[in-house]
Amino acid sequence: MAKQKTNVQYQFPPKTDIVFRIYLKTNHMNSLIVVRFELPSGEEYTRNYGNIPSNALLVEYKGNEFELYIDGEYVGQRVLIEADRNMFKYDTIE
Repeated sequence: MAKQKTNVQYQFPPKTDIVFRIYLKTNHMNSLIVVRFELPSGEEYTRNYGNIPSNALLVEYKGNEFELYIDGEYVGQRVLIEADRNMFKYDTIE
């Protein structure tokens, strides 16, 4: 089993708007992992040095639309349909 990297630091520009964004990336096991949450409140939470943003931060935004980024690429608008401390689910906007 490969050793987990905990010394990774992600760099993002300072948040200057109130757009809701979720950034994910594909890990070495081809699973999506959370890199960053930019909440409509203006708060931002980034995965750095093993500190992972909690999915519980998303609970109050259930039903809201957000911009989804995967591996640094914008993939479109999504809607947050479910969230708790263990996971979150989203759907495409039709």
